[in-house]
Amino acid sequence: MLLLVVNAILTPVFFNNFVMNLVSLPTRLNKLSLVRHESPSNLIFYTRVINKTNIIFTNEELTLLNKGLKYNLNDKHKHWLTNLAFEAETAITLLPIDIQDQV
Repeated sequence: MLLLVVNAILTPVFFNNFVMNLVSLPTRLNKLSLVRHESPSNLIFYTRVINKTNIIFTNEELTLLNKGLKYNLNDKHKHWLTNLAFEAETAITLLPIDIQDQV
């Protein structure tokens, strides 16, 4: 019984709020679409990579360097040394037997 009374009271309130939000939605969307941010045309972006060596990089290398630190090759996982040992052991076992003894 109490649940029916609560539902009878709350349902019109929530419905009215829903209708009011629905009615005001186009107005709010129009306000948002009218706001435009113009970027100044005099912005100067500096290059990310400055080569101070005499090494000439290829375009592929420069695009990788320009991607930034997210693509840094020095990011090592927690068990990188263990993985390196397993990879080295696997590589050695794939070599011919007479070369395996030299390694």
